[in-house]
Amino acid sequence: MENGSSGLNEEQNHNSIESSDDDYNSSDCEEIENVDFQTEGDESVVIKDISTSDPFLNKLLVRGVFLVIKSLISEHKCCRNYNLGALVTYRWIALQYFKEIIEDPFMSLRKMRDDIRQKFMIDVSLGQCTRAKQLALFDNEGGLIEHYGKLYQYRQALLESNPGSTCRLDVDESANGSATFKRIYICFKGVKDGWLAGCRKVIGLDGCFLKHTCRGELLTAMGRDANNQMYPIAWAVVRVENADNWGWFLHLLHDDLSLNDGNGITIISDSHKGLIDAVNDWLPEAEHRKCTRHIYANFKKKYSGLQYQRLFWAAASCTLEQQFVQIMDQIKQLHEGAYDYLIQRNPNSWSRAFFEMDRRCAAFENGISESFNRAILIPRHKPIITMLEEIRLYIMQRLAAMNKVAFSLEDRITPSIRKRLEILKEKQREWTVFPSGFQELEIRKGDHSYGVNLQHKVCQCRMWELSGVPCVHAVAAYLHVGNDLDLGVSHWYSQESWFNAYQFSIKPVFGSNMWKRTSDVPPLPPLVRTMPGRPQKARIKAPGETCSSHTSRVGRTMTCTNCWQKGHNKASCRGRGGSVNEASGSGMGGIDEANGSGMETSGGGTRDGRTSSRGGGTSSRGRGRGRRGGGTTSSGGTDPSASLGMFSPQSYWESNIEMLIAPDQNSDPGNWGLSSPIDYPQHCAHDSSNWTVPYKKRTQVRREGTRQ
Repeated sequence: MENGSSGLNEEQNHNSIESSDDDYNSSDCEEIENVDFQTEGDESVVIKDISTSDPFLNKLLVRGVFLVIKSLISEHKCCRNYNLGALVTYRWIALQYFKEIIEDPFMSLRKMRDDIRQKFMIDVSLGQCTRAKQLALFDNEGGLIEHYGKLYQYRQALLESNPGSTCRLDVDESANGSATFKRIYICFKGVKDGWLAGCRKVIGLDGCFLKHTCRGELLTAMGRDANNQMYPIAWAVVRVENADNWGWFLHLLHDDLSLNDGNGITIISDSHKGLIDAVNDWLPEAEHRKCTRHIYANFKKKYSGLQYQRLFWAAASCTLEQQFVQIMDQIKQLHEGAYDYLIQRNPNSWSRAFFEMDRRCAAFENGISESFNRAILIPRHKPIITMLEEIRLYIMQRLAAMNKVAFSLEDRITPSIRKRLEILKEKQREWTVFPSGFQELEIRKGDHSYGVNLQHKVCQCRMWELSGVPCVHAVAAYLHVGNDLDLGVSHWYSQESWFNAYQFSIKPVFGSNMWKRTSDVPPLPPLVRTMPGRPQKARIKAPGETCSSHTSRVGRTMTCTNCWQKGHNKASCRGRGGSVNEASGSGMGGIDEANGSGMETSGGGTRDGRTSSRGGGTSSRGRGRGRRGGGTTSSGGTDPSASLGMFSPQSYWESNIEMLIAPDQNSDPGNWGLSSPIDYPQHCAHDSSNWTVPYKKRTQVRREGTRQ
């Protein structure tokens, strides 16, 4: 085809000329006006139902230009070509699937590729689909430069709609007057007022990676409400997690929550060095707990095993110092290096035995922060303003929803604490109560004994004071005296505290089209160093953190099914056709599996038998190979079935069991591990007066007996 010189024939837009062989029908695509195609002759042909979605005509058809047909083949018998090459680009794919990608950012690439083939009959690569998704997500709210350039307008919109909130934006200014984004911090007034009114003074600090167009890390400060659920306080986007950014984050958090020197505050975090230094600088009097899950993940790399695991978590969960010392002594007996490793990690920060008593929180892990990171997984893959807006909307809706739930609660304590008390009611039945004095009782179970004072709400196990919820001993004491269990629950877990935390809200914010312009220099996107290889999206799991049901074979000792020796398998066994020694007897037998012939020596006698090459003897895993050759009978007479290449049950069992006989041992069949002669193999002679088979070999005999 070639381009002509004149425009579309508008007079024929609604008057289609019928053509029997030149009609082009595309019922599945959007129809437009009839297009006039001129041939080299005097006649012109109008092709009906031309589609703007056709990838051919998107390149060829330009409004206002004739398409001159040089040649026309009206009848097609060739195969359709699905590979259009440069005619289909990732930009075209992004345009067609823009709405689907925005609604579902995790849309499968293969699903997109298959849908394109079915809908447009075009083959595209997974790489094209990947670039199309990135382009669609990137252009959702404008380009990257435009996105970061609106950050000052976004900050002003937040502060105007939520007076008293904090939104700090830092940039790096260059000599030429331009500014580059550095970090941004957000804390809404409704959130911090709710934390001060109804949450315990426990803060979890954590950071998570941001992947896609907005690179960097998201730092979060997470509280715990009366129902032991997450309560987001503040969050910040920074380039990298280091001491400077953590110090800047804690400085702003310190001022927003009036934390002073940290007295009465508990911080739970991982062991990031920059975070530890920042906490020491801004909250020197705060109790800093280290997440035990992270400590154990590092501990397990050096000292793995079920025994180490049980002792570590026992040391972390115990509430008394003397219990901690006893458990650590057991670890020291296993490996002194393991003991030194845990002591160097400062047990005051990861064991309940040394936690402060007045915080009403016995948690030693930071799983609540991980829950928040998981809740905002989809927003973390979006541009910075879109991500910050979706986080704000998520928290705003959560505050409103939890306000309704807390207001409508008819119980005096929160649901999670009520559920915990019901569980403790069942466990307390194992303990015995002995009254001592007024509101004082002794709770015993075996060698364990603890004193409980209901008046002062104290138990000698310390768990009641640590958590603010009655322990199993306190529950037993309350039920013994007939008092209400709710009296022993701290007010931090009451319906009133739960409602107080959610009585405030985040106010609505104008859309981006209504944001006011500012005089600040629009910041540019930060320079991001691209690392080699494919970007990692899934969180890197700890060595023992796997959802697979497959059991690893690492560390397992293999047992050969040929010679029953340890350390190798049947494929690498060097004993094929060789000798098999049994420690429990004096027998030695040679086996030739290839042709089914066998030779065995037991005591001073020799037996030689041969089976047919067709696969005589017992079949090994149904493959028809001779496992052991047929032999002579125990009386010296030849088994006639052996000479005919047939399987002889009697000769087989006699020859195999005879290898396991130890005449010098006790001949009582009870020593075999068999209860009676009924348990013997069916085809084995039942005269067991001179037989003694070890327990493990008894299992072998019974298993081999089923292979016929």
